[in-house]
This record gives sequence, structure tokens and C-alpha cells, in this order.
Amino acid sequence: MLALGKLAPQRRGRPCSCEAALEDGRAAEKFARMVAALGGPDDFVDHAGRYLARAAVVKPCTAERRATSRA
Repeated sequence: MLALGKLAPQRRGRPCSCEAALEDGRAAEKFARMVAALGGPDDFVDHAGRYLARAAVVKPCTAERRATSRA
């Protein structure tokens, strides 16, 4: 999405910076700051279950085939 919005370069054959941010925790940290800035709890990311009700119906959802990279 960042590459499509021209906010990050497209890199063919290499993980994009957004994947790295997900893997190293930077994305979660940024999300936690966004939640807190909007008045939400500071520990939402670490303890989301305290704040969100469990769904009435929970079903597994698995992919029929492996995803392929479009990068």
C-alpha cells in the first residue's frame, strides 16, 4: 500500500520497509502511539483482550493456496 501510494519505493525481490516494520515491532509501536493519541489505553497493543469483547462466533479461516509475492 505504501508503494502504491508512492510513500515508499517498490523493491522487487526484497522485503519492503513495511514488512521489516511489522517484523521488528516498529509498526506495533506506531499503532500503540496512535491509539493513545486518540484517547485509547496505553497498553492496548499488549492487552487488547482487556478492551475488546470476544466475538460471538469464532471460526478458523485458512488459505486454499500459498500467497505469491507481487513485489
